[in-house]
Amino acid sequence: MHRNSYVVLAALMAAAPSSFGQEAGEAVFTQPSAPPCSNCLSAPSNTIVLDASAGKVMHPLPSGQRNFASASDFAGFRQQNLNALPLYDSNGNVVGASGRLLQIGRTYYVDANNVVRPITEPISAFIGGIPGQFTVAGVTYPTGIQGQDYMNPQRAMSVPTDVYQCNRAGECISGHSWNIHWVGHVRDSVGIEVDQETGGYQVSHYFCFKGPCPFCVPWVCSSSSGTNLLHLTGTLWGDRYLLNGGGPSTTEAFDTIDQPAQNQDHIELNSWSICFAIGCAGASEAAALVGACEAHSSQAIPSIGATADGRTVNCPGPAGVTCSSGYTLCQPNNVCTTPSNDINNCGTCGNVCPGGYSCQGGACIAPPPPPPPPPPSCTYPRHLCEGVCVSGSQSCN
Repeated sequence: MHRNSYVVLAALMAAAPSSFGQEAGEAVFTQPSAPPCSNCLSAPSNTIVLDASAGKVMHPLPSGQRNFASASDFAGFRQQNLNALPLYDSNGNVVGASGRLLQIGRTYYVDANNVVRPITEPISAFIGGIPGQFTVAGVTYPTGIQGQDYMNPQRAMSVPTDVYQCNRAGECISGHSWNIHWVGHVRDSVGIEVDQETGGYQVSHYFCFKGPCPFCVPWVCSSSSGTNLLHLTGTLWGDRYLLNGGGPSTTEAFDTIDQPAQNQDHIELNSWSICFAIGCAGASEAAALVGACEAHSSQAIPSIGATADGRTVNCPGPAGVTCSSGYTLCQPNNVCTTPSNDINNCGTCGNVCPGGYSCQGGACIAPPPPPPPPPPSCTYPRHLCEGVCVSGSQSCN
């Protein structure tokens, strides 16, 4: 979860080169290319795509601390390996970095106690390990503590920045927008996301070994169940006045996304910048962003959720949940259902039918009475006398 702390100077770096992590079962970092189909990943050329789908993990990670002789060396590493743009001061010194990240799925790792944990900061982990740190010109910068997410703010499940929605079967998704700017633009992060919460497509992870022992290494194995089709659309809004330092103040779209993903549990678009000195990132795109809005959906949930944060215009719809035509919105959890046949919302929201009852035409219907027991019967040559089986020679008196 998000913590307002200055210790994470590299938590938002974009992705690693395409040669990193190509082995099956590992997270794959790719530069975006022309999508071969409408459902394939696509992004502007300055956006890094982190494909961590299908339970892939980020491995291998740095075995030790990375050290950079100077800020310029660090900038070169970031630009070559992470496609991050350096930020310079008026004297031409490298003082920060910025970029975009499109992430599909989530990554995991095995800690020192062989416990599987989520890599909540995949770029930070790539730079410094888990947990880790790096040095620039002899100065040490922590990359953050894994298990805490410095990229996104704490979720409060409150409209308009968080929306949780379900169907009557208990499948739920959530959507989220954030617009974070620290004092002096030490850190800026603006983005949107959708997550599969329950039901649909789920991935479980467990500790295992990879390779023949005694040379095997700790690994994360995974299994999945179910299916889904998530969809994230939205816009990151910016002000050219803030970017250029002059001209009229306006609000316009800096980046948009229209991304479906089948059998994935996470879609995210994030624009970020970080710096080593107050005010260094004033000219970055992330610093000039003023808000974000998104709409999210799942094929199995008859509703559209929408969130917004910051100064936004032309959002896809009002914040909250809009049910598909013919469905009624009920609480808790923003369930879109049909009260005519929902035993948990029969006729009206919150009207739960007793156990064994059905809901028909908006009314709770008692189950039919059980059928009478079948008449007793006897196996030949025995026959029935006053409800009792007797021998074949015995008469009924």
